[in-house]
Amino acid sequence: MKLFYSPSSPYVRMAHAVAILKGLDDKLEKPPAREAGVNLDKLNPLNKVPTLLTDEGETLIESKLICQYFDEIGEGPKLYGQDPQTRRRVLQQEALGHGVLDAAVLCRMEERMREPEMRSAQWMERQTKKLELGFAAIETIVGRLGPSLGVPHITYVCMLFFIDQHKIYPGWREAFPKLAAWYDRTRTQPALAASEPKLT
Repeated sequence: MKLFYSPSSPYVRMAHAVAILKGLDDKLEKPPAREAGVNLDKLNPLNKVPTLLTDEGETLIESKLICQYFDEIGEGPKLYGQDPQTRRRVLQQEALGHGVLDAAVLCRMEERMREPEMRSAQWMERQTKKLELGFAAIETIVGRLGPSLGVPHITYVCMLFFIDQHKIYPGWREAFPKLAAWYDRTRTQPALAASEPKLT
């Protein structure tokens, strides 16, 4: 299998962490997506990472779908659950983390791509509100999660690492101390520690 890769992408990291957890990492090639000659858009018309090319020649183009595929073919208990109610709960928790991460990415793009005088205060306020409400909801959720690593753990740690790395929401640790303590504890689990980008 080939997981087209960007080491800075939190979405790629989510898929990579699930692959590690499911015992698939040694079966996974990770070609750099932006390397000359890769032409990712021939596989994925959106030209985004992660993109997975399976051993059967199927192309999967979205991180949540790739995580579900790894859960199907990998070792160990099913991360998304066996019964429909459990699956819906995991998918809902995963979607919340992705939504907060999407808002954080939009904040970073606004700051990187626009000069200060061109930035929309209203736009930034809308995204920051998503961060605030999302963090509050996630802080409640992690209080109910068990210690065994699952999809919500991976999603939230990758999201929080990205936010910390790029200083998108300064003060979140003080505003949500229980979430901060959970994050510092959980990020050391092997699949998350092994997939963590090396900051330079």
